[in-house]
Amino acid sequence: MFLPTLSMPPDGVLLACVSCGNQQTFDLHAVQIGQLQGHDELRLYCDACRGLTTWTGVQRDRRSGMERRTSRHTLIMLPIRVRCDLPALQFTEVTRTLTASRNGASFTTTHALSEGMMVYVVMPYSEEDPALFEKQARVVRVEKKESGFEVGIEFLS
Repeated sequence: MFLPTLSMPPDGVLLACVSCGNQQTFDLHAVQIGQLQGHDELRLYCDACRGLTTWTGVQRDRRSGMERRTSRHTLIMLPIRVRCDLPALQFTEVTRTLTASRNGASFTTTHALSEGMMVYVVMPYSEEDPALFEKQARVVRVEKKESGFEVGIEFLS
């Protein structure tokens, strides 16, 4: 989850409207920063929605500095089936999500995926429901961990 630092960055805090995805930089006062840190969201006026909406922080990519998230991620553990059918790496694995949003998710895996790879996921996964819809996703982040890899994906379909 995004938690801005207590001090105001020189260029303001980048937030995204939960309703429409509009991103905007705000100069917040101490009370608003405290609300954002405590609840991971803030109520502000959105020009696109023409009213008060809920806004949440947008993380900047550690390497490029560009914004990464346009929708709020929730810490949630859901069963997820991940399938890769590349000639060099073919597997199907059932694991659990670490975070999820309407646009993507993160999970741990034992397989060495690379950024840009395509995978197919079913989330939430259940062995009892054979008619589950599989979504195509692109790997956008891979971090090596002691017991495998933490992978971030973006849904494409």
